[in-house]
Amino acid sequence: MPVLTLLTAYLVGISHRPTGVGYVLQTDPKINITIPATTVTKALQALGEASHIGLAASVQTGSDVITMKLSDVPLSEVMRKVADTLDATWRQEGDTYRLVRTADQQRAEKNEEFQDQVNKIKKSLKKRADELTKSPNWNPALAEQLATKVKALIKTFNPRQMNSSFYQQASQLSQQAPIGRAVTKIVMMMPPEDLASIEPGYRVVWSTNPTATQRPMPNGVSQIVEDFISAQATWQDAVSKYNVTAPTFNGATYWVGDFGDFQGNQNSGKIEVILLSAQKWSRESGLNLELNAYDAKGKRVAQGQVTLGNAYEDQAEILEMTKEAKPLPGEPLVNLPTEASEILKYRMRQGRPGSKAADELPSALVQKLLHPEKTDPLAILITPELFQVADIKKVNLIASLPDTSFFGPMSMMMQKNTSVPVDTLLKRLKYFSTQFEIKDGWMVIKPLAPLDSRESRVDRKELGQYLRRIATGQPLTIDESAAFALILPEQDHNYLPSQLASMFETSSHQYLDQNALKFYGLTTAEQRRAMAERGVPFESLNEKQLEIVNKLVYGNNNQLQYAPQEQNGYDPESFDLFYNGLMHEATESLPNGIPPKGLCKLQIDSSNVIKTGEISTPNYTMPGRTYDANTLAWQKYGQEHPEFFPWMNDENQKIDFGSLQFGKRTLIIFTFQFTKALSTSLSLEDSSTANFRKVTLSDLPDDFKKQFDQAYSDYQKSYANAKPGQFNGNQKGQGPPPL
Repeated sequence: MPVLTLLTAYLVGISHRPTGVGYVLQTDPKINITIPATTVTKALQALGEASHIGLAASVQTGSDVITMKLSDVPLSEVMRKVADTLDATWRQEGDTYRLVRTADQQRAEKNEEFQDQVNKIKKSLKKRADELTKSPNWNPALAEQLATKVKALIKTFNPRQMNSSFYQQASQLSQQAPIGRAVTKIVMMMPPEDLASIEPGYRVVWSTNPTATQRPMPNGVSQIVEDFISAQATWQDAVSKYNVTAPTFNGATYWVGDFGDFQGNQNSGKIEVILLSAQKWSRESGLNLELNAYDAKGKRVAQGQVTLGNAYEDQAEILEMTKEAKPLPGEPLVNLPTEASEILKYRMRQGRPGSKAADELPSALVQKLLHPEKTDPLAILITPELFQVADIKKVNLIASLPDTSFFGPMSMMMQKNTSVPVDTLLKRLKYFSTQFEIKDGWMVIKPLAPLDSRESRVDRKELGQYLRRIATGQPLTIDESAAFALILPEQDHNYLPSQLASMFETSSHQYLDQNALKFYGLTTAEQRRAMAERGVPFESLNEKQLEIVNKLVYGNNNQLQYAPQEQNGYDPESFDLFYNGLMHEATESLPNGIPPKGLCKLQIDSSNVIKTGEISTPNYTMPGRTYDANTLAWQKYGQEHPEFFPWMNDENQKIDFGSLQFGKRTLIIFTFQFTKALSTSLSLEDSSTANFRKVTLSDLPDDFKKQFDQAYSDYQKSYANAKPGQFNGNQKGQGPPPL
């Protein structure tokens, strides 16, 4: 039977993910080659030259990144391993064999990753169900016992100390409270497939009284709700009896655990509405669920949280993968190559004034980093170490690495040592979204979620253009930043661009909101004029623009703001209901979706401002801040009076008034007005300080100084008779200070 007929029969007979080689090569030469991380297109070209057989990539596989180290292995076996590793298939085209990823394979890959998420959620649910089964039935005595434990724990709370043990105890006790039990019982009624199907970036909300943007609670949940309402009343009684209150420091009250807000029982304690929300950040991340209970007035009575489907739920497993391990006598070590050592040493000292890779790293290495389309970043840091692993284990290597494997495994292990036990390296590699298998003379490494890894991978050509622009030392314009935001992956999904870019900046890069940049980049000049003059209704936005607006409202981070437009429209009770109650849930405050007639408005402000210098500590670098005359006066008054504003005791909240710069900045603000009281906004600020000059408070320009002095005087008068804890001064109707 001809080779092509064999291949056709192989493809037609597919019933699950098809991989491998569906034909017999006319010749099967032995291959000896080492290929550092590069695109599949380049790797197959090199492999073809070594074997004298035509090998090529396709559109589906060409931009994948692959690494090989092969020693005296038949080409047919190499081709089979390449196809298996990349979830692909070889297809013969004349004298050339092309690596493709068929539609069947892509569907199978997607289904496999989905089923993996389902299995993780099932595992999490079983664990929680087992814990719930072991818990004693809720009763008044148990409520009082829990209240005493919570009160004792709260006494140890210190907001200035990051005590992981405290939060672990709080989480454990939270699960014993009625809300913790209820969220477990309700989630257990959800089909795991429904939970696994939730798309990253968006929230899904279930309700006992659903709106058009919510889903109804699952059938049979009514009994759980009734039991919870009864148990919560018992818990409220215990909280009152033992006077359990939230911890307060310097006038600020902190929410601790999921027991309730303890705010003097301001809510009625009678539950009217229960909401369950679910969200996840990426396909690989776990699913975060939150249960909130509200009284008839919309005040929150209780809150509970649970996370399902994490890749590593077992803390012991995480500790095993991340712990430092001393090599055993005679145990083989992986040594840090010279270029990797240079990069990691630079990363360790990065942040000092004037530190820049172009000045402190060898020029040849700098050029490699700036041209990732020629030398893949993974070829510099991680694959050289994997080649050593292959030699130590005496195996052939095929690796398809996600971008997350750059920096991660090596930086965590090599901060103190220049070598690491080989098995420790492999365990750590697993922690960074990869899986590996050593079997039958092969070590195969691939992403835990290949589909997600490919979709979030940064294009090396686009990455190179971005890095070389950053390396010029000139701040990006807003238009440039917007253009890059539209072609580079989001930082939450791929941090490789920002990690590499930080090496070529003399100072910390001012963060610009990615949604704002994308929305700005998607708007035309005509749209901007219309937004500035009269506003553009949401129904006129295109699909991509409207998707960003939807994420602002119904995405993982609800950015709705409550600000009545009418004069004297500020209502403290409504304000509290929106920020701390039921109306904070976007599917309640905007229950029917984005109103088509709502307006998107644009304001471009070019005015004089003060910028502060960076604040550097051994642990972090805080970027400079921008102030107009009014907010600068507020900052100065606030720092001078921490008795009114206790958060000013935190050094991170202070600025150095001896390190100021004065100049003109451009501020772009998109305002999305949904109703008369509900809106949100996106803003972009030109971060360039090229035309700024150093000033002090005493030599501010006359007009700016006059505004500053007047604002400062107004704050002095406003707080003249205030007492500690009265954050809003003593003037009737005065709103929150301009933080």
